[in-house]
Amino acid sequence: MHYRLVAPAFGLLAFIAAPAVAQYNPTCAFFVQYTGGSLAIERVDPLLSPGVASNHVHSVTGANGFSADMSFQDTQDSTCTTLPVSQDKSNYWMPTPYFHNNGQFTRVPEAYNRKIYYKYGNSKCQYDDRSEFPQGFRMMTGSATQREMNETMMGVGGNQLQWVCHDGGSNPSATGFPTGFQSCNDEYVPGLASTMRFPSCWNGEDFDLNNPMAHMAFPTNADGIAGCPAPWNKARFAEIMIEYYLDVSQFDSIQKDYSDPNNAPWVLSDGDPTGYSMHMDFINGWEPGVLLAAMKTCAISDGGSDVGVGLGSSSCFGSGYNPPAKQNACRLGSIVTPSENVGVTGSALQGEKGGSVGSALPGCNPIQTTQPATIHAPSTCGAATGVEGGSPPANGSSGTSNSSASSPATSSAPANEKIAAPVMKRSGHFHRHAARHGSF
Repeated sequence: MHYRLVAPAFGLLAFIAAPAVAQYNPTCAFFVQYTGGSLAIERVDPLLSPGVASNHVHSVTGANGFSADMSFQDTQDSTCTTLPVSQDKSNYWMPTPYFHNNGQFTRVPEAYNRKIYYKYGNSKCQYDDRSEFPQGFRMMTGSATQREMNETMMGVGGNQLQWVCHDGGSNPSATGFPTGFQSCNDEYVPGLASTMRFPSCWNGEDFDLNNPMAHMAFPTNADGIAGCPAPWNKARFAEIMIEYYLDVSQFDSIQKDYSDPNNAPWVLSDGDPTGYSMHMDFINGWEPGVLLAAMKTCAISDGGSDVGVGLGSSSCFGSGYNPPAKQNACRLGSIVTPSENVGVTGSALQGEKGGSVGSALPGCNPIQTTQPATIHAPSTCGAATGVEGGSPPANGSSGTSNSSASSPATSSAPANEKIAAPVMKRSGHFHRHAARHGSF
């Protein structure tokens, strides 16, 4: 039995039975969006820090309706996107890495930016009856406080976090930052890349700022809704997986010391020298009906992962294909006020060099190796805390969370937006959960 989301009375979520659809895709049912340059690189996080500056820098891709306190309507009012599918007005973001050397921090620029996978096939590589995301839906994967390996959170049944140095040889990889490498200069796919997957099983509830990992869970190996454990079996969405590529070539000639974590060469913007705190966020902005229709016909076999024309095929998104020139022209102005140096030297496009931010990370995050790490408020060091048009969260939250990502993910929204299927309620903000490139 397949369930689809419908708009119920009184703003509550309801489900009605609908006939199952099993459309065969010759290879496997998924498509990939190769994004343009970053939309913004700033201390902004509308999930965990709604209406205020986040305590650490994020790299954001997606539509230009992005702000520190946004609604589904804001996504739909966007006028451009860095994504190759114009009907996907969502936003996706993750912490920005910095290179640490002699007490100074330099932003690590992006290489191919991001590859965003949407997987919706079953064990027979057929369309697997997935629901589209409700309007206003939000989630995250991973945790900024994580500083050590957690098999439940990061293993095969979790977000499958992985870092890989593409060096053209052994390609060193690890759950946290790989160590011992000097450069990642593969001839064809160079760079240091992080990969994570999001959970896809939903319990029908909103994102809760105070428990951001509660509304989502990762699936088991079973197909369809049977693969979602109770109570996260109200709906199963397409599984989102993101590969985030970084250009580390400007640091090749610098000798790297991996022996002391406090002097580790790679540090995430949240002060993490281990790489275990990598986390990614998602706010749904898909135009209603578009993703649901595409999942039934768009597959890798008909070009769904091509850099260009595949996504523009009639079986995928047709005229909704957004060419690279338009993707790379989409940018946001500064959101954090007053504006600050986060190490962006150009337009955040491929080939840009990372800039120095001095002896402290933006937001003054200290390097922390203790598990769990402590979230530091930017105001404690005099860092900017304001955002354009922003205001503190209605519930009085500081906009920080120490929630462990080992429990299922949650989703919440700004204060007045309700989840009416397919709309989600804004009673805080939606959060994310983790998952890597495992099963479809």
